[in-house]
Amino acid sequence: MRLFVVRHGESGWNRAGRLQGQAPDAPGLTERGVAQAEAAAAGLVGCGATVVVASRLRRATETGSIVARRLAVPLALDDRLAERHLGAAEGAPVDGHPPGELGVAAGLVVDPDAAPAGGESVRQLVARVEALLADLAGCGRHEAMVLATHGGVVRAVQALVAGETAATMAWPAVGNAAVLEVALPYR
Repeated sequence: MRLFVVRHGESGWNRAGRLQGQAPDAPGLTERGVAQAEAAAAGLVGCGATVVVASRLRRATETGSIVARRLAVPLALDDRLAERHLGAAEGAPVDGHPPGELGVAAGLVVDPDAAPAGGESVRQLVARVEALLADLAGCGRHEAMVLATHGGVVRAVQALVAGETAATMAWPAVGNAAVLEVALPYR
């Protein structure tokens, strides 16, 4: 199976430089974010996807809806595609948290078990994404699908496909509406 993993387009909190995580009050796509999602959708025409599966978080659902409409395929939602839960850090400025709290610094995971109060660690995020990929690889119903999700999930997919673990993975920048193509199973 081929997966096309799409990060959501720019959201209001991306523009404002705030941590979103799974905050229920995080805003949806900006006008620029809608244009980014439309451009990603145009690039996916002809990819063979028969479904778009999106995170339930507003910014990813909006992105997934744009892609599904352009590809003329159904949209499904899956909670496992949600961004890393950042607990008490959600809504705060991106640069306002030390590496010991988030476990990430300078593009690297420095502590895979660190988590903000009430939040999720990188290790927990990677385990959630690994379980999702195993389920998708075993479903056999689709030759190709699009996943509309978040930067943390994209990073986890990249690491898993590369044979990395939560402790050894990088934490690179992922652009809004970036598309990553991977084949399942990846091992």
